[in-house]
Amino acid sequence: IARTNPPPADFLDAGCSFGGFVAAAERAGYRARGLDLSDFAVQEGLKRGRALQKGPVARDTFDEASFDVITLIEVMEHLPNPQLAAQSLFRWLRSGGLAVIQTANFQGWQARSEGSDYHYYLPGHLYYYSAENLKTLLRAAGFCRFKLFRPVDFPLSAKLRKMSLAAYPEKAGWKRKLQTSYYHLKGKLHLGSFSLTSSMVLYAWKA
Repeated sequence: IARTNPPPADFLDAGCSFGGFVAAAERAGYRARGLDLSDFAVQEGLKRGRALQKGPVARDTFDEASFDVITLIEVMEHLPNPQLAAQSLFRWLRSGGLAVIQTANFQGWQARSEGSDYHYYLPGHLYYYSAENLKTLLRAAGFCRFKLFRPVDFPLSAKLRKMSLAAYPEKAGWKRKLQTSYYHLKGKLHLGSFSLTSSMVLYAWKA
């Protein structure tokens, strides 16, 4: 994000929970705020000195052209009106602004191979996306340029370092590390829009 839309800039994390990503954005130099529907999460975040507010991803929650960057990390699938959400993001962004959406990619091999057993089918997940239908949704709202990433949630080195500190038996620990490395490697492999794992991040810019 900092490479394409660097700080200082106005940053919103929509669906921010306790505001951990808001704090990270602040440390990176952004003027960061958070939005969440949970009163408990917002109040806890405020106690920690984070600029959070309660509210929906809906048109009038913020004024037009309020932000340069808006992130939705594992949020889009929970929103009951995707069209309204996309229109709201577009309205809130300034010209050249960036929306960052992380969600599951249902074109991925993991989602296709597991079918109805795919772990992402959860009661709170109202909509499911592929890279193409998510782009179509955002394009209809006015977004004009896109960049798709098929990343993992954290760098592999950080994952393995964290696991090395966990209290796994030696044999089980090596097995977990190999499984984690294999999953991360698959996340980097794709053929066109078809990827082996079902995670994606889509960048969408406003002209």
